[in-house]
Amino acid sequence: MLYAQPAGFSLHIDVEGNPSASWTGQPTLSVDALGNYTVPDGSHDGGVYNLGWQDIHGDVDPATFATTSVTNFTNAVQTYDLVLGLTGVVLAGPTQMSGSVQGGVTDSSAATGFGGPGASITTTGAGSSMYTGQIDGNPALKLLLDPFSVNAGAGGSNSTFANAGPLAGPAVTANISIRHHFTLTPGDSASFTSFFQVTPEPTTIGLLGLGGLLLMRRRR
Repeated sequence: MLYAQPAGFSLHIDVEGNPSASWTGQPTLSVDALGNYTVPDGSHDGGVYNLGWQDIHGDVDPATFATTSVTNFTNAVQTYDLVLGLTGVVLAGPTQMSGSVQGGVTDSSAATGFGGPGASITTTGAGSSMYTGQIDGNPALKLLLDPFSVNAGAGGSNSTFANAGPLAGPAVTANISIRHHFTLTPGDSASFTSFFQVTPEPTTIGLLGLGGLLLMRRRR
């Protein structure tokens, strides 16, 4: 086998400048006989924010698909670092990787009682991105690069989409993850529907198949 069974799934969120608001969760991961996994929907109340996750699933190729949302329950712009990680992954290189993200913002100030009309999510500075596909904790694929923002009017919402791949990637020795790093206006909500996949590079698959064919011929 090329892959190891994933050991689990982790969610980590940090409100930068307020370390006490960071949280790491280990939701239950269920894997079927074909290597497909699912994670139950859930949420976490961080006091100054609410984190929600839905429809997390994938397979041991490895691949991860997830929808996440964050609501800012403060009267200040906050910077969030949200990481979704599939652990226990082993995949020899070279590889190919693909990713996509739909990022959106909603003016929720009327419901939350914080902030004012209009909403915005933005990147955090030079070299940053709203989406980063990570391999073993290292940046591998970036989308929605700085400077970038998504804006919505009073009581409204707006979203954007980006994708890339397949692109050449490295081996995986421990995990793949999706990182969302962004600022969010007071009282408002951000959401991301994201995908990240790493697979064997096609020439590697071809060589493995050729090796098996030659071995069969030698045995005849």
